[in-house]
Amino acid sequence: MARMRGVVLKWAAALLLASLNCVNARCPGFGQSCSGHGNCTTDNVCQCDHEWNIEPDCSTKKCAKSESWSSRATGYNVGHSLAECGNRGTCDRDAGTCVCDAGFTGQACERLACPNDCSGKGECLTMYRAGRDLGPDTPAGFKPGGDGIGPIYKGWDDFSLMGCACDWGYTGSDCSLRMCPKGDDPLTENQYYRMINVTTNATAVSANLNGTFEVTFDGHSFEFPANASKWTARWTVEFVSWPSNPAQNNYFNHQGNPPLSSFTCDTTSARAMKFGKIVGNASCYFGDVQNSNIREYKDCSGRGICSTASGSCSCYSGFTGSNCETAATPLSTQTNADVLLLHAKSSDYSGNALHVKTSRSANAAFNLLYAESNGADTFTLKGSGDVVMAKGGLTITSGGQTITAGGR
Repeated sequence: MARMRGVVLKWAAALLLASLNCVNARCPGFGQSCSGHGNCTTDNVCQCDHEWNIEPDCSTKKCAKSESWSSRATGYNVGHSLAECGNRGTCDRDAGTCVCDAGFTGQACERLACPNDCSGKGECLTMYRAGRDLGPDTPAGFKPGGDGIGPIYKGWDDFSLMGCACDWGYTGSDCSLRMCPKGDDPLTENQYYRMINVTTNATAVSANLNGTFEVTFDGHSFEFPANASKWTARWTVEFVSWPSNPAQNNYFNHQGNPPLSSFTCDTTSARAMKFGKIVGNASCYFGDVQNSNIREYKDCSGRGICSTASGSCSCYSGFTGSNCETAATPLSTQTNADVLLLHAKSSDYSGNALHVKTSRSANAAFNLLYAESNGADTFTLKGSGDVVMAKGGLTITSGGQTITAGGR
């Protein structure tokens, strides 16, 4: 009997031990141990997979972190500590992804979204890229020249703050505005064309130049050969016209008098040569020649209103053309107004107040001037020089009459 009791006790102990082992092997989790995102240790503790160690049962996932848009300072001039979703979003713990606040984007809400996605008329750039790709290559007058790369911005927000670089002909923070035709104000006088000079030379005296320079002006670039038998050269450039439809945008624009900082010169492909060997670098820089009292390059020539919705000008009365640069002769509705007034303002004026010119030789087949009153011919100056007065006569109040040839 005693032996039977011993066997029963042994079986009971074995069952109890098995029961305890089963309890020890149970880790927290919904549906499965450690929620399927970790390993259960012998201590009944989940060893969670990477990024799933927020809760003991490994049921929630961490989200990506970025420098926070706002945080308390941790030292003098020290802030923007790392935070999930950059403190500008909510973490979806089931998927471990950030749901960013309006206006923010990126895996960790680390970037400001460009307004209206640049309206499909531009490219959304970080401050880093905008500086490197679109910033000035070198300061004005810098020697020896640029390297084709703009200034590198390395602030905390270098990859966070975003902005639109609009396509040519578009502007505005979201590139939704169209630029209008531009031109010179037709009523301003005695103005000059913008002029600069470009100087190139070799850093080694008496060396020849070889290779190419690349000049960039307001986002447009072109190359010209550096090949020269002299070690220094200077060109004067005069800007006698600008396109009516401007190749400009929100980053690159001017009103007819662009500053020297708008011009840069990349010298990385140019070299100073002697006897077929590289003996130095090449330099390229700019200088002002004429930068005051310059002809304008204004929206609608300053003589109309620009519609940024359509990119077209509504010209003021008396002006016409796509850019309102042409002074028109309006129809007069007044009983005593000048329909056409040509006024030479200079007190010592000596030119032609009215100059009528044709490419065809003198011929009676065409008229230089023709006048009619209410449909009836009154006066004709023929292309041959003959004058026909169909009505009225000739009245000379002073000065007399001189006929050098052809008279009777």
